[in-house]
Amino acid sequence: MAQRRYFQKGRDSTHHAHFYQIESGEITRHLAFRNYLTSHPDEMKLYGDLKEKLAQQFPHNM
Repeated sequence: MAQRRYFQKGRDSTHHAHFYQIESGEITRHLAFRNYLTSHPDEMKLYGDLKEKLAQQFPHNM
């Protein structure tokens, strides 16, 4: 992604850190998505389940 740096900890990817340039519109977009999921637990569960399924299906494709 443009204007972003992404890091993950360890092979199991237990921690993720996203860094953006100041005033990047991507910050607003990512925070809005996070806030939406936080306030809609059913959607958060569906999203988490989908990510798990895709991670198992495509283990080498982030």
